Amino acid sequence: MRFVRGDVAAIKERLQVPTGEVAGNGWRRQRRTHHATSALFNFEKPTIAAVNGPAVGLGCDLALCCDFNLASEAAMFQMSYIQRGLIPDGGCLYLLPPHVGMSRAKV
Repeated sequence: MRFVRGDVAAIKERLQVPTGEVAGNGWRRQRRTHHATSALFNFEKPTIAAVNGPAVGLGCDLALCCDFNLASEAAMFQMSYIQRGLIPDGGCLYLLPPHVGMSRAKV
């Protein structure tokens, strides 16, 4: 059984897997996500995200990790974790306020 990160349809499949296996897989995915976003955020050279379409969920988090964001007219940024019953796990809770200000981040 293979779970793709962000695949909401796979949540139903996860309900059929023993609890310990799901938790272990989730923890490994979370650690990999944390290492990737942390490495991008702490990279010693300036980083640029070029967004030319939807940057949703972890894609939005990855863009926020970068020092600069270049967005085309087709770019769309969305964090839909809560609407899907998921935990914002890519760092957006920490990264969004410095980009848009605290008052806009709270909306």
